[in-house]
Amino acid sequence: MNLRLVEAGTGGNRVGRSFVVPQSADPDETVRILERRMALLEHQMETMETTLGRLAEVAEFHHELRAGASPHLPTPSGRGDTAVPPAPPGNARP
Repeated sequence: MNLRLVEAGTGGNRVGRSFVVPQSADPDETVRILERRMALLEHQMETMETTLGRLAEVAEFHHELRAGASPHLPTPSGRGDTAVPPAPPGNARP
């Protein structure tokens, strides 16, 4: 299989990327291959953005956790939203 190098970008606006595509007599096939690669790259970037957002949320949670301001933790008095209610008298917990 013969391969050829295709430069990305148009005119003087090169993005600094080159792609190797199968050499084909049909330029439409080359365009389809490049469009597919671009779609895959766009999907990968969207996935990375989602992952980055999740990491930012985790970092914020850990920051709040270290500061003691997390709404997900019981307050020092034990009366937070997620605190376990105290056992009724006579029903001691182990």
